Amino acid sequence: MVKYSIITVTWNDLSGLKNTYQSINNQVYDNYEWIIIDGASKDGTKEWLESLNGNSCTWISESDKGIFDAMNKGIKRASGDFLIFMNSGDYFYDTLTLKDVTDQIFNSSVKPIFIYGDAIDFISDNNEFYKKANHYKTIYKTMFTSHQAMFFNREFGEINNINYPLEYKYTADYAYISLYLKLIKDNNKIIYLNKPICKFLLGGTNETQRFKALKEDFNIRTKIMEMNILKASILYALHYGHTLMKKVLPSLSRKIKYK
Repeated sequence: MVKYSIITVTWNDLSGLKNTYQSINNQVYDNYEWIIIDGASKDGTKEWLESLNGNSCTWISESDKGIFDAMNKGIKRASGDFLIFMNSGDYFYDTLTLKDVTDQIFNSSVKPIFIYGDAIDFISDNNEFYKKANHYKTIYKTMFTSHQAMFFNREFGEINNINYPLEYKYTADYAYISLYLKLIKDNNKIIYLNKPICKFLLGGTNETQRFKALKEDFNIRTKIMEMNILKASILYALHYGHTLMKKVLPSLSRKIKYK
């Protein structure tokens, strides 16, 4: 059976963590481990985790160097075949998500290294947007789907020593995925699942600090993707303009993003 390592990073978000727990606990397919990395929360998170059945999850509560350092801690503790990063406040799309991914794996003619699908972005239950995944080869432009809609083969990452590069404070997830895809030599081992994988809560650091994130994206393209500076500069300018448009004309921006 395929085993999943669901890694959840949290800090002072007990209500969001409880919602994520409920989503995980409701999965029909239950061969998974839930790993919670709590950044020494002061809102009762540690006490709530202590109250859970020991078989429900493994967790630590300690200070860290930020969300991506916490994710690296989760990777070190994982033992599943595939990793998925589902942070506090995020959900699986429905109760069949892990079962559907597992069926896709067993129906594949090769052992997948990377699996991705669509996502639902949400601000509230009554304010949701369907985010259709783009082809993974568009990674050079931007994230082609939500990070929470991606499954990473743990063994492949371990063999290649792939972790979140902590020099990127805002977009180490983009760097991690870029590194991961760069090292896959057989594209047949990349699988797209034509359905939503997750419901992703909008408003993270990458969005609130978007202009700083754009500078990091530029460095990721030139250093990890080895893109020439002219092309990277053009993409930087386009994303800068789009970020300005999101602030000035958010409704138009949503129409473009959620086709």
